[in-house]
Amino acid sequence: MLASLASLLAALLFTGCAGVRIGTDSATPIAMKIERSRPFIPVLLNGKGPYWFAVDTGWQTAADIPPRVERDLELRRDKDRIVLLDSFAVGEMVFKNFDVFVDDNPKLWDLLGNKADGIIGMGFLKYFEVTINYPRSTMSFVPAFSFIGKHQKPKPDFSYVRIKYSNHYIVVPTYVNGAGPYSFVLDTGSSKCIISTEIADRLSLARSNPHPARGAVNDIACWDSSVESLKVGNRTVHNLQVGVMDCADVSKMAECKIDGYIGCNFLKHCAVTFSVLDLYIGIGTE
Repeated sequence: MLASLASLLAALLFTGCAGVRIGTDSATPIAMKIERSRPFIPVLLNGKGPYWFAVDTGWQTAADIPPRVERDLELRRDKDRIVLLDSFAVGEMVFKNFDVFVDDNPKLWDLLGNKADGIIGMGFLKYFEVTINYPRSTMSFVPAFSFIGKHQKPKPDFSYVRIKYSNHYIVVPTYVNGAGPYSFVLDTGSSKCIISTEIADRLSLARSNPHPARGAVNDIACWDSSVESLKVGNRTVHNLQVGVMDCADVSKMAECKIDGYIGCNFLKHCAVTFSVLDLYIGIGTE
C-alpha cells in the first residue's frame, strides 16, 4: 500500500516532466558506469536504447539530450527546444509523455564525452531517494516524500546528516582539515572536490598550477591544492587532491553561501543516498 501510494504521488508530482507512470519503483540496483569521473546509467527512450545518461546533482533540469539523439529518434522540438517522448524508462520505472530538453550547447556534450546520450539532473532526481553506490557501480531510485520517508528504514552502516536544498542545489555540511562545518554542494558531475578561495585562505592551503576549470557554460579560474582530510557524516577521506576557485557565482545561483563542492574523488570511496524532500544524505562504505 505504501509503495503504491509513493508511486502514485511520484506520477502526480512530475508536473511538466512526466505524465502517467507505469511499472514498479526502481529499488532494484541499476548497473552504472563511470565515464570522465561521472556516473552514467542506461535509459530507454521511446523503447529504444539503451542511451547512456550522466546523472549530475549539479544540473538543474530533469533531462537533456543532444541534437544527435533528437535526430536518431526522429523527434521534433517545439519553440522552447522541448521534445515530448512517448516513454522515458529508468530501470524498472517507465514514465509516459515525458518532456526532455534538447541542449544545443556543444561545450556541454564535449565536456561529457562523445558517448554521452543525455544528462539527468535535479528536476528528476528531487522526487526520489537516490542511492549511488560507487564501489559496487550501481544506482537505485525509490520515491521519497516527507511523510513516507519517515517509514523507510535507515540503511545499515550509513551515517545520516541533514542537508539544505536551495534552488536545485544539495548543500551538505562538510568538514575540511577538522574545521567546519562548511556548506558544500553535492556534485556528482565534478571530477574532484572544490574548496572556495575564501576557505582556502582561512585554512592556509597552498595553491599551485593556475588553470581554467572547464564548465558546461564558462571556464573558471582554478588552482591545484590538497587537504589532509575531508569529512561528511562519519566518512573521512585523507590526503585528498582538490581544486580551489571562487564560489561567488554558485552562491548566487544557489541563493545561499557555498564553500565548495563534494566531487567524484571523494564520492568514489562511498555509497551515497540522498532525498531532497526528506532533507538528508547518508554516507556508507558500500
